[in-house]
Amino acid sequence: MPLPERDNQRAARALADAHFMTDGQAARKHGISSKSLQRYRAALEKDTSLSTLYLQCLDEIAHRDWADELSQTLTTALRKIGAKLEAVEADTLTDITHLVGLTRELMELELSRKYAEHETRGDDQADDLGAQQTQGTARQAQDSRFLS
Repeated sequence: MPLPERDNQRAARALADAHFMTDGQAARKHGISSKSLQRYRAALEKDTSLSTLYLQCLDEIAHRDWADELSQTLTTALRKIGAKLEAVEADTLTDITHLVGLTRELMELELSRKYAEHETRGDDQADDLGAQQTQGTARQAQDSRFLS
């Protein structure tokens, strides 16, 4: 009895997941047998369509995980800096300088977050945000010389 025609999209997703977990876990996740996963893997060498889809799925997973982790890290950093910002009493030049520095850090993190969001979606605006971030860093260097 001939095997049913392979769904390359499904096969590529299963293979990409198997790259980051065990074959058994990937097979269960996609409702296939481990044997099917082995057949898909063997087909990678001969089927360029499957190979291309597999590489795209790997790239998707890698970017999604990176973006999720970055977003969580930036959120944590924003909360910590925000708490410090609220605690600063701006009575002296040192306090004001500290307040300005914390505010800049928040702005840099926000730009980084926006850049990461656009980068993971492939937006053209990502380059514009990167340029804004570079300009902000240059401005920060000028401002810190002024406050010194």
